[in-house]
Amino acid sequence: MKTVAILTDFGNKDPFVGVMKGVISNYYKCINFIDLTNEINPHDIFEACFWIQKVYKYFPEETIFLCVVDPGVGTKRKGIVLFKDNYIFIGPDNGIFTLLYKEKFEVFEILYEKEKVSKTFHGRDVFAVCAGKILRSDRKKDFLKPLRSYKKINFPKPVKRKDKIYGHVLFPDRFGNIITDIPNEWIKGNEVLFIKGKKIRFAETFSKVKKGKFLFYKGSFGNIEIAKREENAFLSAGVKKGDRLLIKI
Repeated sequence: MKTVAILTDFGNKDPFVGVMKGVISNYYKCINFIDLTNEINPHDIFEACFWIQKVYKYFPEETIFLCVVDPGVGTKRKGIVLFKDNYIFIGPDNGIFTLLYKEKFEVFEILYEKEKVSKTFHGRDVFAVCAGKILRSDRKKDFLKPLRSYKKINFPKPVKRKDKIYGHVLFPDRFGNIITDIPNEWIKGNEVLFIKGKKIRFAETFSKVKKGKFLFYKGSFGNIEIAKREENAFLSAGVKKGDRLLIKI
């Protein structure tokens, strides 16, 4: 059974995701559909890009990732397919695959008749159709064209010095835990984090601090995170995406 994993900012109220699954099923019947998430913050290419890079290797090889966070739908931006590490990624050329453009990969433009598709729902009319065609046939030359130039977005980079680490707030998860760009391996566990005038100490997990207390810890996807036990750290700390933080070693 083939696997198609879907990541969008469509939410689950409307039938958008279900319709894409229906389109794909018209091309190939036996599919294991996995909703990776349909709750990416609306139009947030940055957040989508982060999660795609973090999660894809947990899936079986040959999984197709249908990734649609597309504020530029209907413009001149291209639709693309990325082949990497025996996985396939389909989505808009808006930087959503930036963190996958490392080492060996191939990128193709999706060819389609523009006058025959909706200008506001390429997820259904372009990307789902492309996924169906790839599932049905290996003859990619009919609808894919090699692409040499593709869009990338700039990610902030943390800096490690002798006794200090400078990093950034990326975004909160649904619990309000703050995901940062600092790698777990930079932290030993005796450091102190400073953000918005707050001094926060390291703890291995939430139960190590009292309810309502801040902590920072090694996140399950490889990046340092900041939490407030059983409360929303992002709102409580008064931070926003891109804010800088300091860790003293």
